[in-house]
Amino acid sequence: MSAGKVILALDGMGGDRAPDVVVNGAAIARERYPGTTFLLFGDPATLKPLVDSTAKSVVPMFDRLVVVKAATCCDVSAPVWSVVSKPI
Repeated sequence: MSAGKVILALDGMGGDRAPDVVVNGAAIARERYPGTTFLLFGDPATLKPLVDSTAKSVVPMFDRLVVVKAATCCDVSAPVWSVVSKPI
């Protein structure tokens, strides 16, 4: 099996401690796997400042990170039926 280009899609807004933990995790992964490209899905207004501040404190890692605006976000406190009924 040959090594190819790795593109990793991340839910930037998902998780109990997101988006900070997601962006920091991407920073760690970027150091360990420098050829990886990251697609970070979520709210650009929230994610971009975190990415910018992390990029200043870590090796210039986010030359391979793209923040992608998510079409919709789910509120964690919302009932399950409201999440599954959202249009795609």
